[in-house]
Amino acid sequence: MNNFFKMSLVAAAVALSGTATAGTFTANADKSLNENGLQFSKEGWVAGDLANTAQYLPTVNYTLAGAYIVGDELNITFGGAGTVDTTNSVIPQTVTVGGATFDKISLDDKKVVYRVISGAAKPGDVFTLVQAKVTAADKTDSTKVGVVITTGTLLLAVDLAATSFTNTGTTAIDIDTSHANAGKMAVNTMSQYGTYAVTSKFNAVIDATSGSTGAKFTNSETGDSVMFAYTAPKTMPTQGLLGQNIGMNDLTTNKVTTTVDLTTEIATANLAKYTVSSANGTVGTGAGVALVYPITYASGTAPVAGDTITITPKTGVDAPILNAGGFELLAKVSNAVTSPAVAPAPVNLDLSAATKNAGEWTIIGSTTINVPYMPYGEGLSQVIYVTNTTDSTALVSVVAQDDLGNEYKLGQVATAIGNGVTKLSTPIKNALIAAGFTSGKLSLDITVNGNATITGAATDGSIKLHTGYNANESDRGFVTNTSNGAK
Repeated sequence: MNNFFKMSLVAAAVALSGTATAGTFTANADKSLNENGLQFSKEGWVAGDLANTAQYLPTVNYTLAGAYIVGDELNITFGGAGTVDTTNSVIPQTVTVGGATFDKISLDDKKVVYRVISGAAKPGDVFTLVQAKVTAADKTDSTKVGVVITTGTLLLAVDLAATSFTNTGTTAIDIDTSHANAGKMAVNTMSQYGTYAVTSKFNAVIDATSGSTGAKFTNSETGDSVMFAYTAPKTMPTQGLLGQNIGMNDLTTNKVTTTVDLTTEIATANLAKYTVSSANGTVGTGAGVALVYPITYASGTAPVAGDTITITPKTGVDAPILNAGGFELLAKVSNAVTSPAVAPAPVNLDLSAATKNAGEWTIIGSTTINVPYMPYGEGLSQVIYVTNTTDSTALVSVVAQDDLGNEYKLGQVATAIGNGVTKLSTPIKNALIAAGFTSGKLSLDITVNGNATITGAATDGSIKLHTGYNANESDRGFVTNTSNGAK
């Protein structure tokens, strides 16, 4: 070879090498993931071993920033929790990039190294690792190329990095791309669940002016409803979705089940006097101190789209005494997993910011008086009288709370006669015993309703309480309340 030709080769190599700049992995449109990146369901990963803990890396494209000549090396590193399955991965021995042939010289569980054995590649040429494995059977098929990642436990993400060196082994061709590159994520996880929101709240107004016949809703309403709706995530994962069959990375035996708990402030004594119905679900029996109605829906591939839940007071002899109070909803999504056998815990979806407020019932023709302190127990007797100076009778209901925070919704305990005084201490005590309370300190909310002249403030003197207690039949304590001075 003459000297002129040798000098020409050297000059060409120098021109191709140039100054090192960053190579890039091609990103998707919003730069959040590799262009072919896989978005796995976070809930799917929690549920168990997707495809026997083996996942396929997508096709990866890396754009060279520098020029490569014979002897130069390119290293592709796979970061994250998983490792390369070197037994089942089929990585091409040679890859053609522009005018260069890259030859695989090593592979371990985190990195593959290629070296240029002929020709040259210029900046902008693309190095591609193809993924041809699709089905579970492809995993062990040596004729189909592709990188297989073994997750071990939970594969949360796989990121990509590239380093490259000239044939001297000391100078970088492309700057290390392990820096923050939004397009380098090849595998990532995100939730497959969105959120719920209350779209229409309970808002009935109770007319409590008809004391002798019970209360009713105004405007001739027969019931009151709450509505809620589901909003899916802005971006849905495409792999490992619970309840869906999508091929290799799926959990076909899983179903998504939605339940909604409706919590009411309906008094326990009145519980059987209401009908709770659901347009799309099945309502269970209300139970517990918080009076929770569980509502279940048919399992499917996604959370239930929404529902209308209606509370209807019964009529006639079964009609309840309606009381003001609030409502809450809490939606829960669970995964009916059959393989693996252990299902993940339900995912609680927030219905509305912080309070999950589902509305309330308000009331006209009533007033509530608070007695901040009343002791019960051996040697103690209570003095509680209500004075009603209006012409009509009024219904008396009670909610008590003890010093441990337990609440006792006693419902209607007595009727306050018009223009008279009615003793309340005995019916309240009997109702407390029936509710399981016998000893301790209580705060009492005593509601008097069923009288057109009651405005709710009790400041006009039409409704007053006299409250106190006797200790050991000798000492008497006077207790203030919000009708006689307590704030």
